[in-house]
Amino acid sequence: RGNVHTAQINDIQILPELECALSCSDDCTLKLISMETGAVTRTYRGHKTGVLGFVFAHKTKLIVSHSSERSALVWDYYQDAPIFTLQEHASPLISICVNEREGHVYTLSNDNAIRISDIVSHKTLQTVQHKRVLPTSAMQASDGAAEIPAFCTMMYDSVRRRHLCCSSFPQMYQLKKAATQFPPSYTGHISPVAALKYNSAFKQLITFDMGLTVIWDPITGSSRFSFPFATNFSSTSSSGAGDGALLDEVRITAVGWDVTQRRLLVGFHNGMMVAWNYANGQALNVVRDSTFDYVNAAATYG
Repeated sequence: RGNVHTAQINDIQILPELECALSCSDDCTLKLISMETGAVTRTYRGHKTGVLGFVFAHKTKLIVSHSSERSALVWDYYQDAPIFTLQEHASPLISICVNEREGHVYTLSNDNAIRISDIVSHKTLQTVQHKRVLPTSAMQASDGAAEIPAFCTMMYDSVRRRHLCCSSFPQMYQLKKAATQFPPSYTGHISPVAALKYNSAFKQLITFDMGLTVIWDPITGSSRFSFPFATNFSSTSSSGAGDGALLDEVRITAVGWDVTQRRLLVGFHNGMMVAWNYANGQALNVVRDSTFDYVNAAATYG
C-alpha cells in the first residue's frame, strides 16, 4: 500500500466510536483512515501550510485544526471542506485544545495569547494575553538576565476544569464560571442558544439549542412553552424510531417557517430537515437520505 500522506505526519488520533483514525501532515491535509481496511475514506483540504495539529469534538463531530497560519479551521466530520475560519491571532498558532463540556475551543499563538471560541457559533468569547513569566527559583537564579520562554503547547484538564500551558515549566490556569445557578422555577435554556426566530403571526419569539426549543413572550420575557427535539420526534416520525436517536447527534444549522407560520422547519448539519407543529411540538414530517448534504438555509414554502 502507498503512503497515507506525501509528507511528514504531525498528529494522529484514533476515533473508536467511528472506527477510524484521523491524521494531519505537512502536505496541508487531514485524512480519515478506516481502521478495518486501512484505506483513506476522506481527505480534508483547506490549509495553505502544513497542518500541525487538530482536536476532534466527539459530541458535535466537529474538527478544529491549525497550521503555522494565524487562524484555525473548523470542519464538519462529514464535509471535506472547512465550514468556518476562527478569528485570526496576531501571531502564528502553535497549539489547540477543546473543552467539550462547555463547547469551547482554545487556540494558542506564539505570543502567549490564548483565544477562547465557541465551537458551535464560532464566535470569540475571550482573549487572554499571558505574560511570559519564570518560576520564582528561576527568576532568582537568572537575576533577570535570562530569556523568558514562550509557551509551546497546552492541554485542557476536564476533571479539574483548568488548562495547562507549558514552556520550560508548566503553568496552570483555573477556569471559573461566572454564571449563577438557575432557580428551581427556571424553564429556559441551560445550553448555548444556536438559533432564534420571531413569529409575527402569533407575536412570539422562539429559540433553539441543540436539544430544546423554547417559545417566549417578547413583552414579558417569560417562556410560554418548550419541547425537546428527540422526545417528540421518534413516536411521530414517518422514517421510524431510529430518527429520534439520530437527533441526539445532530446540530441545527437553519430554521424557517411555512407561509402560515404554524409549521416550523428545522435543518440539521447532516442534511435532514424536519417539519414541526408549532403549537404542540410534534414532528409532522422528515426529509432525510444518506447523502448527508449540508443544509445551509431553510426557506419558507407554500
